[in-house]
Amino acid sequence: MVNIHLDRVAAEYNHRLIQYCAAISPTTEEKAIRRNLVSRMTDLIQEIWPKAKVELFGSYAKGIYTPTGDIDFTVIGALPSMDPGGDLAKKLGDNQDCNNIQFVRNAKVPVVKMTDRRTGIACDFTFNQKCGMKAVKFIREFLQEYPVLKYLILILKGCLKGWSIGEVYLGGINSYCLIYLIINFLQIPGVYDVQSQQPVNIFILLMKFFHYYGMVYDFENNKIKINNNGAPLLKPRGTTNYISMEDPCKPGNDIGKSMFGAMQVKHAFQYAYMALLNDFLEHRNGPVSPQFPFYGYLEYLLHFEQTIRKRDRAMTENLPQFTFGYQKCRPLM
Repeated sequence: MVNIHLDRVAAEYNHRLIQYCAAISPTTEEKAIRRNLVSRMTDLIQEIWPKAKVELFGSYAKGIYTPTGDIDFTVIGALPSMDPGGDLAKKLGDNQDCNNIQFVRNAKVPVVKMTDRRTGIACDFTFNQKCGMKAVKFIREFLQEYPVLKYLILILKGCLKGWSIGEVYLGGINSYCLIYLIINFLQIPGVYDVQSQQPVNIFILLMKFFHYYGMVYDFENNKIKINNNGAPLLKPRGTTNYISMEDPCKPGNDIGKSMFGAMQVKHAFQYAYMALLNDFLEHRNGPVSPQFPFYGYLEYLLHFEQTIRKRDRAMTENLPQFTFGYQKCRPLM
């Protein structure tokens, strides 16, 4: 890989990426709104099944959600009902706060969907999905171990959205798989030392991530396994999916098997590396012209300026107080 030093341009990119993460993170008020919604939905569910336990999973439970993200609920317990999804959909339909109610009965995991009228936040309800709760615990542990992980997740989810490949049913990659790609990358020796007091530059890590998965890692023949020091395994014979990744919460489950268009994910990473490298080299001595924004491809993909203007309050509240690029990253507020 091209040896990119932590210089003025890399530090400025790093600065803008941290601003972006702060801007798309929820404010104190937005967090309170979600807690209220969770409380209202929990009460509603327990009106039907008083002994049921209501748990959260997905990005909200992991603490890596954005203000427009949905909330995933799972109802745990032996429910005295032949059709719990239908019963819940009916109960939601009787509540004036619930809108756009759907019961996707024939999905691999049946799910009840609705949108809260008060907040516009979408909610998904499933039943006895304990694997999702295991994943929350597992990923929270890594968020503690790698403070930079949350930044990379937020940035890369924004990139997937910009490329329109953030949904498996569209041939892309889901956030569950993306998070494990990032964790596996951070576990590669020499990529990120949690004990080091050296500066962390998120832009440099992002470039290395795109380079590794776009140009180095052999998706054709290898399989990813977390807690293997980033070292890939050979795919088992007969594996047909392009991205193969062992589910750390459910051994034997390959979480890449449903991603039918995964090749385009690698191509997106490859293109991003080349585009960012080109931007970096062009702008080492400042913008080449007014027609070429300083932030180039990342500005095009993540809409820095527009996002930061729209979310100025969030950025002010969430922005870590340190000199960007020259101290260890700390978790977002």
